[in-house]
Amino acid sequence: MLEFKKSILLVEDEAIIAMMTAKALEHEYDVMTVFKGEEAVESVNSGKRVDLILMDINLGEGMDGTEAAEIILRDRHLPVVFLSSHTEKEVIAKTEKITSYGYVVKDTSYTVLHASIKMAFKLYEARRTISENEKKYRILNERLQLAVYSANIGIWDLDVLHNKLIWDERMCQLYGMQMEDFSGDFESWGKCFYPEDADHFYSEVQLALHGKKEFDTEFRIVWPDGTIRNIKAFARVLKDEQGKPARMTGINYDITEKKQAEENLREREQQYREIFNSTTNGIFLLEMTQDRHFKVIRFNAAEEKMVGLSNSEAEGKLIDDIVSPKTAAALNENYRRCVERRENVTYEEKLDLPAGCRFFRTTLTPIIDKNGLIQRISGIAEDITERKSAEKRAKSH
Repeated sequence: MLEFKKSILLVEDEAIIAMMTAKALEHEYDVMTVFKGEEAVESVNSGKRVDLILMDINLGEGMDGTEAAEIILRDRHLPVVFLSSHTEKEVIAKTEKITSYGYVVKDTSYTVLHASIKMAFKLYEARRTISENEKKYRILNERLQLAVYSANIGIWDLDVLHNKLIWDERMCQLYGMQMEDFSGDFESWGKCFYPEDADHFYSEVQLALHGKKEFDTEFRIVWPDGTIRNIKAFARVLKDEQGKPARMTGINYDITEKKQAEENLREREQQYREIFNSTTNGIFLLEMTQDRHFKVIRFNAAEEKMVGLSNSEAEGKLIDDIVSPKTAAALNENYRRCVERRENVTYEEKLDLPAGCRFFRTTLTPIIDKNGLIQRISGIAEDITERKSAEKRAKSH
């Protein structure tokens, strides 16, 4: 891989000094010499490669070195090292306001000049790296802020030593308040908690600060208008050089809708269980195996009584293993018929079960999953033994 020499633009109005300086630098750098400030600006604007400018201050008539440097640096970020015979503080201070890559007195040795140029290049590379990293950080931070905003996540930071709390705007929104209403101390956060949840929250914070567990908790808050919301919180503890907790940084997000959905689901499940277990009809749920046999997932109380087996005795077992072969064959035939038709099937049957020989009116329903497959069926069985007996007696008369 070819390596190119770095290019230096030498701006010096005295021809002999310019020639001697260029000669001293040529073995290590490509040196381009101009004699006026205007020429320096023109050279940079022409698109010629310039990696560093070695700039005299006094350039005779016209634009001086500091003016030329200011114009160049408006559009280009380049390291500029001033080379001058001036040692007055005000002159040096003026150059430092323009750029800070170095100031070399003309009477100094070329060894010092070389060292100053190398140091300017190192400082330029370091600043360029920092600038690139800052740009990457800004981009990542913008993406993070967008993600956090989209997800309705609030960010908080607790200074443990000074008991100071910082909230972003989203945190305030989550707590139903304006930024100016938040005082910034940890105690003010505590006033937002639902009374029964405050002790739990503080306990979780202490456990996290002492390194006993991660801060991962849920709690309720009360908005200023009395609205109760549910919050999920995560945080990490940051330690100082002595290993002591210094800061705690975390996030909050609202899970009220999720909690309400869970509560609604629990209520529906409870209602289902009550119906499932209180009905006088038998209800059962079966799962089809790969070889098209069926095993029990669950019976309700009525089905347990009808079959003569409890859930603990039947759950997870194949129909073939809990009833006689003749009964199993009849049951499996109807179950397969339901799967093949992909629709409800209703029929009457006489079954010899552990509870005895009974007549049933049974309805089977295929359960079709999101992929259109049937792996389970549910059934409702009505015991019609008494009705069948009555019909038989009526026929005999």
